[in-house]
Amino acid sequence: MISLLVGAFSLPLVTATIVLWVRVYTWWLPTSDRDRRRTEIASHVFEQREGDRADGYKPAEIAMRLLVACLAGAPADISWTISERWRVATLQHVARRRARVWLDADEAAHSARVSKLAGRVARVLGLPTADRQLVSVGGLLHDVGKSAVPSRILRKASALTADEWEALKAHVVIGAQRAAEVDARVAMIVRAHHEYYDGRGYPDGVRGLAIPIGARIICAVDTLDALTTDRPYRRALSSAEALTEMRAHAGTMFDPRIITALESIHRAPGAD
Repeated sequence: MISLLVGAFSLPLVTATIVLWVRVYTWWLPTSDRDRRRTEIASHVFEQREGDRADGYKPAEIAMRLLVACLAGAPADISWTISERWRVATLQHVARRRARVWLDADEAAHSARVSKLAGRVARVLGLPTADRQLVSVGGLLHDVGKSAVPSRILRKASALTADEWEALKAHVVIGAQRAAEVDARVAMIVRAHHEYYDGRGYPDGVRGLAIPIGARIICAVDTLDALTTDRPYRRALSSAEALTEMRAHAGTMFDPRIITALESIHRAPGAD
């Protein structure tokens, strides 16, 4: 039956349909990746078509073989990309709903800003699309553990006591447990977003590239947003002032590449 349906269409039409399908379902990839994948798949399609012609297959048979190859062969990673994009989009929807439950209005606004800028940094660093989206989800959920920390500690203007500091640090562990209800990889980002590049952070004291890239991004972006937001005990810094201060800690608190990425975003036209 399928072969009869395929036979009802001309081979050029089937070929054009496959190429159009590839173009439609690669439109969201970065330009360089999109062009590369379209070229690879189109080359595979045309190569198989010409090879089948040389082997004596009839046009309807060639069209059928192309459709089978399209579904099970070269574009398989494109199908994975589609399903991964859908899965991450679903994660973002769930993360926003959970964030509204776990965060107050101020924290939710802060997390939304962190999520947006973290995604931009991930793009500048050249992370794959799905990884960039996971970083954005991590930004939405990075502080969800703070609802388990007493507000008197969160809003205290003076120095924290040792016990208060331990209670505050627990928010990353609690947050990771909550984020795990959404996605295990996001939970890893949430748990590690206060780890420092030189290993002096918490809760596990990991360092350098052992810290997930998403957590390294959010560590810097979280700090930048905090420095550029008014607090009861200090005025907000400008982005330039904050980045100058953060540059002094590149290689200790922060991954130097991420500070460079933030600086490039700040210098971009239209940036604050």
